[in-house]
Amino acid sequence: MSRGLPREDEYNKIVNTFDEVQKTFGKKEAFEKKMSALVNGRMIMDLIPGIKGVEIGRIKNQTRDWVVSKNFKVTPEEVNNYIKKAGMMNER
Repeated sequence: MSRGLPREDEYNKIVNTFDEVQKTFGKKEAFEKKMSALVNGRMIMDLIPGIKGVEIGRIKNQTRDWVVSKNFKVTPEEVNNYIKKAGMMNER
């Protein structure tokens, strides 16, 4: 049995939830775009020849965490150096 139209408070809750989802998705999309400009799997493979899939993911995640910890205030050169150092740690 249908209740009909939602009450005003129910409607507002639905609209607010929708707005939050849109904001979150937009923020995530912007974050991923900004992050992928700094670090991606192809870049890691170019900087560390012969690296395997699992290690690419590990270094990518480690580098992403580092970039976030620096509040994105890093240069592409700093990111490349960080990736190379992470790759050297991998060889041990």
